[in-house]
Amino acid sequence: MYYIFDNPALKIQSGKVTGNWQRTAFINSPAPVEKDVFGLWIDHGTGTGNSSYCYIIFPDVNEAERADIVDKADIKIIQRDKKVHAVQDKNIFQAVFFEPASVSLEQNEKISVLTPCLVMMETDEKNRIISICDPTWKESRVKLKLTGKWSGKHCTYDETEKQTILTVPTTNTKGATICCRLIRQ
Repeated sequence: MYYIFDNPALKIQSGKVTGNWQRTAFINSPAPVEKDVFGLWIDHGTGTGNSSYCYIIFPDVNEAERADIVDKADIKIIQRDKKVHAVQDKNIFQAVFFEPASVSLEQNEKISVLTPCLVMMETDEKNRIISICDPTWKESRVKLKLTGKWSGKHCTYDETEKQTILTVPTTNTKGATICCRLIRQ
């Protein structure tokens, strides 16, 4: 089940389609195959340049359950541009950083990264549980900066900037998620 935020132009098609599996990989058979095919897609049009769309996927959820989940959720799109895609649902912040960037959060808090990465942060008054990964497998470490003074594994505090620097080693993690608990000081 999908929930689409922006009301994009959806296209739907159903019927017999003829093709061959060799179009997906040269080792497959070139013999024609005809099958019933259902297609649903977002029509981006032509010359769309910097256009965008936003959606949530709800696996194994029916329409009534999805409506209930969306009604109870407080999902906010925090940032959506070439550098960052970030959302927040109550106390959970999630972001894809495509390049070094910063995101402003509630209560004058800011999170910055110095390398591309994925970040999830669960928050309460005294804790931040941060999950970080480098899906590119290219970085030897991921460095994240968070407003305020926090303590925890891999943390240092920059007194001048009034921010905590979390440096997580990612060598040989092969894109695995690394979790760190930070405690407010």
